Amino acid sequence: MVSTADALDVSPLVAAADWDALAALRAQSRAHGVEGVMLKHRRAGYGSGRRKQGDPDGPAWWTWKVDPLTVDCVLVYAQAGHGRRASVHNDYTFAVWSRPPTDAAEAQAAVEAIARREPARPGALRLVAFAKACSGLSDAEFAEVDRTVRATTLEKFGPVRSVRPTLVFELAFEGIGASPRHKSGLAVRFPRLLRIRGDSMVKAGILPDDFVVVRPQDTAADGEIVVALVGEEATVKRFFRESDHIRLQPENATMEPIRTTDVQVMGRVVGLFRSV
Repeated sequence: MVSTADALDVSPLVAAADWDALAALRAQSRAHGVEGVMLKHRRAGYGSGRRKQGDPDGPAWWTWKVDPLTVDCVLVYAQAGHGRRASVHNDYTFAVWSRPPTDAAEAQAAVEAIARREPARPGALRLVAFAKACSGLSDAEFAEVDRTVRATTLEKFGPVRSVRPTLVFELAFEGIGASPRHKSGLAVRFPRLLRIRGDSMVKAGILPDDFVVVRPQDTAADGEIVVALVGEEATVKRFFRESDHIRLQPENATMEPIRTTDVQVMGRVVGLFRSV
C-alpha cells in the first residue's frame, strides 16, 4: 500500500503581508516552473473543475496566473474549422523568421520567394512554423481573416491552404520548448490569439498600432475613412454606400471589402497618433 506522503506532493503555503508582496511572489512563478499562485479560502474543499462561491465543496478558490508571454508571428497555413465554423478558416499555423533579417529588402525578397513557391536556398532567410492556434478572436475577426486567407491562397492541400505571408498576429503563450513537430524545432505551450496586427489601411497611411482620432458622427460620405460597427465588432475602413448594402473598403490590395447591411457608423477618422 502506498502512503499518502509517497503518492502526493503537497504545495507549500505561500505567506505574504499584503497584495504587493503577494504580487512579487507571483512574479517569480516561472522561475519555480509554475503558472502562478493559488488563492484559496481555508475552508474551500478540493474538487474537479472550477470552484465558485456557493459550491457544495465550500468557498471559492482561484489560480492567479502570471501574464502570458507574447510574440508577433505571421500566418502561413489555415484550415477550415468544425461545426458552425466549418465554412470559415480558423485553425492557423504561424511562423517566425529563421534568423533576424539583415534588412527590410531581404525580408521582402523572402516573402516574394514564398509567393512564387520557390524552395528556400541553404542559409537563406525563411519563415519556419512554430505554433498552431484556433482561439482568441471574435466571429467577425475570424470572418475577416477568412476573407484574407481566400484572397491570398497559394496552394491547397485538402482542407488546408498555404497563404502569402501578409497577416501578422500577436500570439500569447505560457512557455516554450524543443519540439520535432515544427520546422523551427520549437513549440509553445497553450498558444492563443491576442489580436491581429492590423494592416488593412496601410495604403491610407494608417499603420498597425496607430491610435486614430475620431470625430463622432453617425453618417459618412462615400470615400471617407470611418470607425464602423459590424455586428458587435469595430473596424476602420473606407466607407461606400452601394445600391443595397454598405461596402467597407480596406486600403490593402490583399484584403477583400466587407459588404454588409448590418453596419453602424461611429465616427469619421480625422487624424492619428503614432509612437516613434
